[in-house]
This record gives sequence, structure tokens and C-alpha cells, in this order.
Amino acid sequence: LSLQLTEQQDWLADPRTQLALARDNEATQAPFLALPAELQLASDDALATVQALEAELTRDFTEARFTRDNQTLRARLRDNQALVMSDSDAASLYGDHAGGTAIVVGAGPSLVPAMAPIARLRNAGTHTVVIAADTALKALATEAITPDYAVSIDPRIQPSHLGSANWPEVKLVYFPLVPTETLQAWKGQRFAAISANPLFKALNGAAPKATLYSGGSVIHPAVDLAVRLGCEQVILAGTDFGYPGNRTHAAWQDGERIPSDTNFNNYRVELERYIASRPSIRFYNSSLDGARIRGTTLHPEFTT
Repeated sequence: LSLQLTEQQDWLADPRTQLALARDNEATQAPFLALPAELQLASDDALATVQALEAELTRDFTEARFTRDNQTLRARLRDNQALVMSDSDAASLYGDHAGGTAIVVGAGPSLVPAMAPIARLRNAGTHTVVIAADTALKALATEAITPDYAVSIDPRIQPSHLGSANWPEVKLVYFPLVPTETLQAWKGQRFAAISANPLFKALNGAAPKATLYSGGSVIHPAVDLAVRLGCEQVILAGTDFGYPGNRTHAAWQDGERIPSDTNFNNYRVELERYIASRPSIRFYNSSLDGARIRGTTLHPEFTT
């Protein structure tokens, strides 16, 4: 539209200029210039590029509350230091499920129809483990599905979110920002981990723990845990990064463009980058209702 309505020949005619379409350049690299207002005019076939650029433009804002000088979070790390030092290292779990399949369960709306296939895969006698995001535990409990691992990273997670009394046999992998009372309420074994955020540097010096990938969502370390356990297949369930149904969600196969939440888009972009960096792992999605996640295909056990 800009090229049609305004005179641009001065720079287009410059021999140093190369013009390419966004639909052919989904990856972003610095340095770049992107105007937010013009990103809104992009066509649907450029959506992946637009969302990757938006993730970069908003990175400083979304990461601002997790900086090293955040006194509230620094106090939380001090409160949890004794627990972190006494708890097991998540690295001790690495390789425990070599060659297996992991189902990583988020709390998105598409989890509901995925419950039956999850139960079938779990009970089929195959080498399948279930890794649940903290907020998905209650939903799994309603279907009597006991995960092998739970992952929690959020400073706002309370014991009521985890239903801790119901999971004495579940291993909890956590970041030290989780509230102390939530960790203490967990009945099962705890395994500490950190992200690459400099916020954890001092604590890791006193109590070194495994580093799991994190891009803002609990799904990221959960998926990384699955890979580090040795799983060769990772199935994503309830990882919608949007609001399926009548609510906001991203596009899938038909290219339909629907308004979406910036945080969800950023989380998805970070997950797609992780998936692209693990070409030897097969990644599957369990639903067509949520966001299209590049690098995944629909698992044959799931039909929606």
C-alpha cells in the first residue's frame, strides 16, 4: 500500500537496494527497521514475519519485570535459597526417558478434547511421559490423569493452582521465583532449575542448578525438559497461545487472520525458534484450534 500511494523511486532505484517480500523472509536478524503502524497493513501471507518482528519490538517491555534490579524478585530468590540448595538438581533427570515420547500439557482450551487421546497414549504401555504446566494440573486431575512431571516458573503461582495434595508421586521442576509457600506445599519431590536470565546469576553461584530454556511461558522449559529427558517425540497439548472458539486466537492452515494477544504471539515465536533449533526431535500438535506452531504437525492420535 505504501509503495502504491507514495513516491519511493529514490531509494528503490539505488543499486544498493534489494527488495524482498516478507512472506519469503520469516526469520528476523539485527539490525532491522520495522514501523508498527505499517506492520498492521501487512498481508496474511506475511503474518509469520510480522509476528516475529513484533516479538522483537516488544522484547524489552516484556522482559522488563524480570531484570536483575527487581527488588521483589531478588527478595523471592533469597527466600527460596535454602530450598534450592537442599532440593535436587533438574539435571539429575536428564536422559531418564531416552528414545521416548513426551506429552507437554498446557492449560489452553483445546486441552479438553485432547484428554481422551492423552489417556490412551499414557495407558498404551508405550514409553510415554506426561509433563504438565502448573496451571494444567487441575484439568488433568478431573480426568484422573497423573502426570510424571509438573513445571512451574511463575512468581504468582499459589498452592491452590497446583492442587499439591493430589500429586505426591509427581516430580516438580521449578524456577526459584515460585512463591516459597507454594514450593513447601508440594508433596512430591522437587527439582530446581533456572533460566539464562542474569537475575539467577548470584543464586546459581551459591547453588548451581540446571538451565532450562525460557522465553516467558512455562511451556518453554517444559518442552526443553522433555528434550533433555531424552524424548525423541514431543506432543503439544493445550498449547494454544490464544483463545480458540469465539475468542481471540491465531491462524492455522487456512490463513485466516484473527486478532491475537501480543504475549501469546511472543511466546509462540520463542517456541518456534526452539523447535527450529532441534531438528532431530519430532514435534507434534494435538489440535488445529489453537495457534499454528511452525515446525509441528498434527499427531495422528488427535483428530481436531
